Amino acid sequence: DIGLGIPAEPLFRSASGKSAFSYCKALLSPKFPETLRFIDEGAYQRCEAITEITIPVAIDSIPSSPFIGCPIEKLVIADSRNLLKLHTSVGFRDLGSLKTLYIGRNYSYTIKPSIGYALFQNSKELESVTFGKYITEILESTFNNCQKLKEVTFGSNITNIGKHAFYNCGSLTSVSLPDGLTEIKENTFGYCEQL
Repeated sequence: DIGLGIPAEPLFRSASGKSAFSYCKALLSPKFPETLRFIDEGAYQRCEAITEITIPVAIDSIPSSPFIGCPIEKLVIADSRNLLKLHTSVGFRDLGSLKTLYIGRNYSYTIKPSIGYALFQNSKELESVTFGKYITEILESTFNNCQKLKEVTFGSNITNIGKHAFYNCGSLTSVSLPDGLTEIKENTFGYCEQL
């Protein structure tokens, strides 16, 4: 068992340096302490045994591609009122095995994404997404072209869904929109042909 339990120390801030654990084939899903504030660029890229990640509350930003190429099937972004700042090429969109996703807080981009670089866009295996109670907005193109996405559970506080957020999600058959929703932008559910 090559699990990685990173110790929580009073001044602990980073899970690892740039590419610190990249290409570690036997490294199991790391269990980050709640005090973790930063995961460096490429820190766990192409770690073939990582199948589950929970992003702790204390992390306020994620740089470029910390988990790119990992066979992550389940991703949890812990509940928090704090905004999570993401680099546009954060790497979540390249998680080809991702099936289940929980997003517990609002997120923003440090640089506006260009076409084809939204957060979970083109996640080929993504089937289920749940939004927590602190989410108020789903940004533009976040789940664009997630062809296997079947189930979306919206949090009760979502007021805005950005354009193309669920565009071309061909497996969606129904959605129950929250009561407080005030704005659905253009093509939010465009080409969801089973809706």
